Amino acid sequence: MKTVFHVICRPDGGGAEFLVRELVRILPNYGYKTFAIYFYNPTKVKLRENEICLNLSSARSIKAIFSLRKTLKKLNFNEKSILHTHLTWPLYYCSFAFPNIRNKFHTEHNTSNKRRRFSLLKLLEKKIYSKNKIIICISNAVKKSLSNWIEDKNQRLITISNGIRIFPLKKQIRSNPNKVRLISIGSLTDKKGFDIALNAISKLGDLIESYIILGEGPLRKKLEKLVSKYSLNKIVKMPGHVEDVFSYINNADLCIMPSRVEGFGLAALEVLSAGLPLIASNVEGLKDISNSDNTILFKSEDIYSLRNSIILASKKLVGNKKLAKSGREHALSFSLEKMAKNYADVYDKIL
Repeated sequence: MKTVFHVICRPDGGGAEFLVRELVRILPNYGYKTFAIYFYNPTKVKLRENEICLNLSSARSIKAIFSLRKTLKKLNFNEKSILHTHLTWPLYYCSFAFPNIRNKFHTEHNTSNKRRRFSLLKLLEKKIYSKNKIIICISNAVKKSLSNWIEDKNQRLITISNGIRIFPLKKQIRSNPNKVRLISIGSLTDKKGFDIALNAISKLGDLIESYIILGEGPLRKKLEKLVSKYSLNKIVKMPGHVEDVFSYINNADLCIMPSRVEGFGLAALEVLSAGLPLIASNVEGLKDISNSDNTILFKSEDIYSLRNSIILASKKLVGNKKLAKSGREHALSFSLEKMAKNYADVYDKIL
């Protein structure tokens, strides 16, 4: 059986991590033995049998180079195996750990990152990306951005849209006609723009009953300080990484995705599948997939645009069963099975 090793920093955190776990779960249906390799597991997510943690101190630990070599050797990694990386540090460290591997793949998950602010890194990045036989981009926006950065001329970049969880249709009952319950889903990082959301909510007075942010990440303390600064302690809750996402969606009236940059917008489609109205920033990666009747786009990083969109959505979208079904129908075209089959087809073609 052909073997694929997916390497990513951690099993939790956001859309990329979720998709790796799902690929590892589904790809055996297409004839592939799969493993997920994580650098560390800070929230102690329960791992499956084919998920392995290197138990490093962080995603950036240079010990990953040596741990990867040792671990993959134990798992009978050979020249016919596929090594598939996700996100920055696995991309870099696997390039150093296995410089001459034939079947190396990478999935690009973002339209932008901090590395691209430094022109001196461009030559290094072009070299590292060139080590990959195929680079899968999760949206056309991601493909265009990466292609411009590495100036790819070998047509190694292809687009495979992410798959999503399809949630049940939520109850369309508003607990209080004069207030809205908000939810956001995503890693607690600068690109997700949750600080923008907190600022906008602070200007909405009594309209907001609650605001739940599901996810974990390095900006937790900064966001907690903003919650206190805006006197939102009674309204805002950040439960972290949760397994039962739907229970939170089911008790919300409206989802907001205030991202500064976004590769795909996995959570945006998932909430639409449940019939939850969506307010999303008009950035590449979000505006392309959020084109449903149950969505309002606001000007990115504009707190007043977001504030006004929340007011409008509370009047026009919340509790509207017809729009809820429209959003769900749009989301149903993105499935995890379809995504996994597309990955398997790419592997088959190369091998």
